[in-house]
Amino acid sequence: MIDKFHAGQPYPVTGTDWETRDGTGIRDYVHAWDLARAHTAALRAFDTIVPAAGDTYRVISLGSGTGTTVLELINAFRTSLASPCPPS
Repeated sequence: MIDKFHAGQPYPVTGTDWETRDGTGIRDYVHAWDLARAHTAALRAFDTIVPAAGDTYRVISLGSGTGTTVLELINAFRTSLASPCPPS
């Protein structure tokens, strides 16, 4: 998105027929540093988490559980810009 913006080109959106709020895919966009910190915190807490009776493994979800659609992300990017961004 940033590269397309700097080049003055629209950001292509593919997959616009999903059963979502606006037809585009939903992802749990997370910054790489935040994800790395979450992994570290999960590893530190791993041995303190009590599994349910009979469980032989533990699942630790690092997602926020709140997805953002592709168009929502593009609109958030456009809102943060000081100059207009070409439409997709």
